[in-house]
Parts: sequence; C-alpha cells; structure tokens
Amino acid sequence: MQTVLITGANRGLGLEFARQYANDGFKVIATCREERSAEAFRSYIKKIEVHLLDVTDNEEVKLLAKKLSNTRLDILIANAGVMSNNPEENPEEIPAAAWIESFKVNTIAPLMFARAFVRQMVNGDRGKIVAMSSWVSSNQSNTTGGYYSYRASKAALNAVWRSFAIDNPQIIAALLSPGPLRTDMTKYNEVRWKNLPEPAENISKLRAIIANLKPNDSGCFFHFNGSKLPW
Repeated sequence: MQTVLITGANRGLGLEFARQYANDGFKVIATCREERSAEAFRSYIKKIEVHLLDVTDNEEVKLLAKKLSNTRLDILIANAGVMSNNPEENPEEIPAAAWIESFKVNTIAPLMFARAFVRQMVNGDRGKIVAMSSWVSSNQSNTTGGYYSYRASKAALNAVWRSFAIDNPQIIAALLSPGPLRTDMTKYNEVRWKNLPEPAENISKLRAIIANLKPNDSGCFFHFNGSKLPW
C-alpha cells in the first residue's frame, strides 16, 4: 500500500486529493490547521489519518516529521496555499501583510515542508514530492496582468522548487497547476466562480500526472492537461 501525505487537506483541492486517494486504497495522511476542521474531516473520511498543522510554523512541521519518522512516504503533496487579497486589486491597494502572508504560505512553507520530510521518501522507486503552483505563475503565459501578490508568490515557489529538485536527485520533485476551479479561493469573483468546474475531474488528471512522473520530470511544471508550462 502506498502512502500519501497532503497538506491543507480539509477543503478544496486538498480534500479532493485525499478523498480520491483514500477511495483508491492509498494510506492517506492529511494535515489541516484547525481542530474544528480536523474533526469535520475525520467524520467525512474516517479512514484517513489527520494531523493538526500550521504549515508556516517550522517547529510544528519538524515535530510532525519526527512523529511520522517511521512512516515511509511515497507521495507528498504540498497543497496548502492562500489568496491573501483580491487578485483584481491594484498593487498600491495590497497591504504589506498580504504580500508577506502570500510568500510565507505559498513559497516558504512548501519548501520547508518538503525539506522536513525528504528523508522519509521512498528512494527505491523514487518518492514524489509535488507542490501546487498555478498557471498564473508562468511569466511567459501572463497575458492578463493582475494577481500581483499571488502570482509573485507562486512564481517564487517555482524557483525554489526547481532548486529543491536539483539538490535532491534521489526523489522526483515537480510542480502542478490545477487550473481555475470552484473552491473557496476563487470566490473573489462570484459571477466567474459559478461557471468554474468542480475540482474532481482536474484532480483526477493531476493524480495521473503524479503517477506517471519519471526522474527526468523532476523540476518540471505541469498543467492539469499534461502539458509542460513555461517558467
């Protein structure tokens, strides 16, 4: 039985990843930030192991890694992320705190989480560590403007993840873009949100990408449709 560890798994993309992997017989270890969310999650999918974790607290991350030190991990999904301000805001309207939170959660936390658990990854068949990025982080694909803090923090994630992949050749580290989906994070535009697809289909496609990742895919950035996104 393969084991997958997922952060930010109590809602949205993380919840769908957890549900699908559990239904397919994986051992799923999930993290969420609040006890209330954890309890709701446990009642929703009883066979999943749930741990409380603030991904921005490096000491909490290290403690969880120590707690799970005897657990061999096949897949790690650094999913937790934030949209700290309305992406349609002009730069001068974005508070400094929103910029800081974006980089803490979307850039630094995934890297620290990956580093804490990399030694527990299955090495024989190349354990896989993936981070949820976004198509808006692709500079070459940017034709819309906006999304300043979110776009910047995800572009920074791409940069650090590429370095992480190079520094850890014993595992496969890749970036994934789920595409625009109907989640709490995309509710900033109610009209557009109502026309977005539910996460299930795209998460299924992302799982197929993860399953087929090869060593030469390490450090690459994949859209949910399987194409490689430019930096």
